[in-house]
Order: sequence, then C-alpha cells, then structure tokens
Amino acid sequence: MSPFISFLEGLGYINRVAKFRTFQQTSIILFTWLALFSGFSLYIPAIASFISLIVIIVFLSRFIRLFNQIYKYEQNEKVGYFKEIFPFQWKIALSWIGGYFI
Repeated sequence: MSPFISFLEGLGYINRVAKFRTFQQTSIILFTWLALFSGFSLYIPAIASFISLIVIIVFLSRFIRLFNQIYKYEQNEKVGYFKEIFPFQWKIALSWIGGYFI
C-alpha cells in the first residue's frame, strides 16, 4: 500500500496523506493501549497491523476513480533507456565507486 500513498504524495495530496498518517498512527497507538489493558498480549501486533491495513484501505478507497483514470490513460510517449536513463546511471555508478574507495 505504501507505493500508492507515495504516489498520492507525488500528485500533490501531501496534506491529505499527512492527516491520514497522523490518524493511522494515533489509532494504532490507542488500540495498542486498549489491547494491553484488555489482556490481548501476543495478539496485539497482528491486530494492530490488521487495523492499520483497514485504515489504509478506507483511505485509498477515496481515490479509486483517480487510480482508474490513470490506469486507463493511453501512453503515447516512450522512454529511451540508452538516451535518457543510462547516462544518469553510469554517473551514479562512478560516484558510488569513488565514494567506496574514498
């Protein structure tokens, strides 16, 4: 689910994602304390992960139409690997090798 949330941040929904993450973390913390006092002990991490997943699904369901429009968009442009991507990759590789030896 994280790539979808990062994608939404890239589209400019930073405020909504920040509010969502705050709500998600707060709900997990509250549930964890409630579960500790209720005596769920070893089941707490699994149930907290499940609640986190439910919160993410509810949040992303608001953007289903947006994801469908992006998925159905016809792509006319093609990316040339050797012209556009490779020149940056070999520069990064040389930088990494230089940093390793330094």
